[in-house]
Amino acid sequence: MTTDRIYNYVIIEDNPVMQKGLAYILRRFDNLVLKGQYYNIESAREPLTKIQPDLILLDIILTGLNGDKGCAQLKKDLFKTPKIIAYTNASFNKKELIKMGFDGYVHKNEPVDTLISVISDVLDGTSSFEASKDTVATKEHYSYNESKAPREFQIMAMAVMGKTNKEIGDQLHISIETVKKSRQNFKTKANLRDKSMYGIREYLEKEHGYRFGENGFVKTDEND
Repeated sequence: MTTDRIYNYVIIEDNPVMQKGLAYILRRFDNLVLKGQYYNIESAREPLTKIQPDLILLDIILTGLNGDKGCAQLKKDLFKTPKIIAYTNASFNKKELIKMGFDGYVHKNEPVDTLISVISDVLDGTSSFEASKDTVATKEHYSYNESKAPREFQIMAMAVMGKTNKEIGDQLHISIETVKKSRQNFKTKANLRDKSMYGIREYLEKEHGYRFGENGFVKTDEND
């Protein structure tokens, strides 16, 4: 996204944590301006006729009208046809996504760099479905009680997934105080400039090979 042109975009996503995460990730790009966040297509349709966004990040599995049918409808509603990227945990192949009307696809388990790459390609006029496959490759998922992941990293990964200190403690069979201390130790050792959950998620992804999805987190490099 090296162009000087300004692009307005909106997010349609029913998970508030994911909404905030996407907005946080993309705020670093001066040429991407967030114009709205919506939990479903129905609530977005009227505002979008006024916003006329250049880009829509659309989850496919939503309450009400799903993104698989809603993508084409949104393009029909707006006189300035937006680029629409499917950002979802659902797995589709390229032919299915094109038929639905999408210009790009990113599985939520993909790292941030993949999301940025797909957005850049789509805004440059190139459809991008590089992350789409007939089946998503199976990765080894560590359960929340798995001992392979270093404890402090494991705790922070669970926190990124939205688990409370109590939930983490209950699942790992440790005290809440231990959870709090481990979280603080992690932040101190990592020496992070951005210590928000989104900054920590990006650190775990880029520096330590973690990937996140609705059902847990993946450690892609067992040597870490």
